[in-house]
This record gives sequence, C-alpha cells and structure tokens, in this order.
Amino acid sequence: MNKKVSSKIESGKTIIIILIIIFVNSCSNLPSKLDVENQMRVMAKTQNTEKISTKHTINASGILTLSETLECIKQYNPRLKAAKAGIWETQGKSQQQMLYPNPTFEFESENMPLNNFGNFGRSENSFTLKQKFIAPSKRNATQATLNKQVDIVKQDCVILEHRFLVDGKRTFFELLAIQEKLIATKRLLEVAKTSLDISEKRVKTGEARNVESIRAQVEYSQTALEIQELEGKMDYTFQKLLLLMGTPDLKIKKLQNISFTNVPEFDSKKYNFKNWKNHPEVKKGGLNHDLSELKLRQAEEDRWPDIEVGVGIEDDNNEDEEFLKFSFEIPLPIFNRNQGKISEAKGSKQRTVSELQAIHNELKTNIDQYLRLYLTAKKKVDSYKEDIIPKANQTFQLTKKLYQSSEVGQIELLNAQETLVKAELGYIDALANLWNSIIYLEYFTGLELLP
Repeated sequence: MNKKVSSKIESGKTIIIILIIIFVNSCSNLPSKLDVENQMRVMAKTQNTEKISTKHTINASGILTLSETLECIKQYNPRLKAAKAGIWETQGKSQQQMLYPNPTFEFESENMPLNNFGNFGRSENSFTLKQKFIAPSKRNATQATLNKQVDIVKQDCVILEHRFLVDGKRTFFELLAIQEKLIATKRLLEVAKTSLDISEKRVKTGEARNVESIRAQVEYSQTALEIQELEGKMDYTFQKLLLLMGTPDLKIKKLQNISFTNVPEFDSKKYNFKNWKNHPEVKKGGLNHDLSELKLRQAEEDRWPDIEVGVGIEDDNNEDEEFLKFSFEIPLPIFNRNQGKISEAKGSKQRTVSELQAIHNELKTNIDQYLRLYLTAKKKVDSYKEDIIPKANQTFQLTKKLYQSSEVGQIELLNAQETLVKAELGYIDALANLWNSIIYLEYFTGLELLP
C-alpha cells in the first residue's frame, strides 16, 4: 500500500474517531433523568435503619399506645414497604425509557480478493456512524408523562398507608372495647357465681325450688362462655393488630387505656366539602386526569417520526480514493399518523373525568352514611350515659340500702347489680360503634378528628 493510500486511511480513521466523540458527548450531555441511584442508596439506608428492634418504638412499660401502633404500621408493615419499593421500581422504568438511543456503528467491506482474504487494504471499505434523533418536544412530552406516572405510584402508596392507618385505629379501639367488656363481664361472672351459691343454699334449706338453682347455673355458665369468647376474640384481634404493625412476634398483650369514653365531636356544619381536594383518593383521581392529558399531548407529538442521520467514510483502494458519505432516513407519515393512540388518549381523558366524579359521589355517599351512623351511635351513647346507667346505678344503690336494712334479700341485690353491669356492657358496645363511625368519618372527610 503506497503512502498516499495509507494517509487517506489514517485521515479517514481520524474523522470517524472525531465523529464518535461528538455523538457520545451529545448523548452524555442530554438533560439528566431521574436520579434513581441516589434514591436506591437512601432506600437501602432506610431499610437498614428499619431493622432496629421494635423495642425502640414500644415504650419500656410494655403498654402499646395508639401513636406507637400507627408509627409501627408506617415503618414495619411489609405491604406498605413493598408499595414504597414500587416507587423505586417505577422510577427505574421511567429512567430506562428516557435513555437516549445508542448510536450505531457500521462497517462494510466489498470486493475483497479471495486469494488474499483479510487484506482490507485491497478491498472497498466503508465506515458509517448512525444516530436516531428525537424531537425535543417529543422527549419533553414523554418525560412529563413518565414523571406523572411516578407521582401516581407515590399517591397509591399514600392511599395504602391511609387505609392501613384506618384499619390500625379501628382494630386498636376494637381491642379497647374488648378489654372493657372483659372487665365488666368478669364482674358479671362474680355476681352470677354469688347468685348460684345462694340459690343452691336456698334449695338445700327448702326456701326455693330446684328451678331457681338451675336458672342460676345457666346464667353462670353463659357468662363463663362469654368470657372465653371475649378472651379468644381479644387474642385474635391482638394478632390482627400486630400483623398490621408488621410485628407479629411482638410479645405484648396490653393497650394504653386512653379516654375511651371521651369521643371527639363531629360537627357536620363546620365541614367544608371543598376539603375533598385534599383526600388521597381525590388527589389520585386528579393525577390520573393530568396523566390522560399528558398522554394525549404525547400521542399528538408522536405523529411526527424520528430522524436517523448517518455519516461515514468509504474508500476505494483500487482507485486510491476516499469519499465522505451522508445518509438521512425519515419514515413518511402517510398511513400511520398515530390516529389510534390519539383516539385512545382522548377516551382515557374522558374516562378519568367520569372516574373523578364517581369518587366525589362515593365520598359524599359514605360521609352521609357514616354521619347517620355517628348520630345514631351518639344518641345511643348519650342515652346510656345520661339515662340508662344512672337509673341502673340508682336502682342498685336503693336495693343495697334496702338489703342493709333487711327489707330485701341478697337475690334482689344481685339482680340489681347484674342489671347495672349489663347496662355498662351496652354502653361499651355503643361507644365502640361511635368510635368506629368517627374513624370512618375521619377517613372519608380527610379531617383529623382523633387526638
């Protein structure tokens, strides 16, 4: 190969190297995408921190409080942690979709002599570098769509956390009600045991018939079974709460007895229905609507095809000449102008509008329903508090005085005490229903009602 041909080949290689550097720099200087790597490190650090024993979350007394319950749900619930990892997953997918297409390097050799195979110096060689270019408007539309999808996944995580916290509150107050009922039922069992002992003595002395003793035995057995049922229900509900907290192996069986009777008031007149915009479900509906608009914009931008540009060098060693060549490729939008995607995006936009209206209707219906349940439960609680329990207590106190003056027997005293305890049990059930209504009102209105 003479010096002239060699110098041409070297100059051609130099041009190819320069072009490669230009293309690589153009791709590397594109706007930065989602910084997933930093978030991966943050999440890994968070997961390591969460491995700390829950003994640091539960106070040293071993009594579980409502705030500790909710904090454990936020930190340790595995489904909630999985949802948070899903944010990371979606961000990674978004980052991958926004990576710029890699350039393509092509080499072609023709007319190579068979008797001198591998000698590229005697063949016609060409080197081509191709790159697909995407319009900035298309990339911006795609980026906006992907970012909105990440926002929706984040909002799904907020909704899931919101629901788990509601379940945690409901289960916590359900356990409080069971604790209170268990205490009252054990008092009722003592009354039933005393009544049974007195009845058996009366039967032996001939003061009463055997039917009185049998009736007392039935009352005692039924009350004992109720205690067993409450204890089993308490174990089951406690395990349910621990599962929500993500700490099923936590050894704790006692709740802080907060003011169970001090139920917060809900004044519907003060509630502004504009607060719906802050509800997690409404926020997600709004994000879905925004996403549909962005997808419509993206579909309209995708009507215009991408351009592929190529530049290269071709040398003819037989003629001792070297040529610079360019290529330009663009699909002609004749048949496919993305009509289907545009129509799909328009339908999706209309669907999100209807879904958002459905969310509003469902929230209003649920608020109305639980407001009625709240008013009914509150009326029942007030009736027990202001009328039934005071009268039952008054009856018991009067019967106690009559018993002390020997005007009535012990059976009448026990019956009055039994009536009082049963009234207290009814009061606990009414309070449990009232708390349940308050928790659901808090959920559907988005207000902070619980202390």
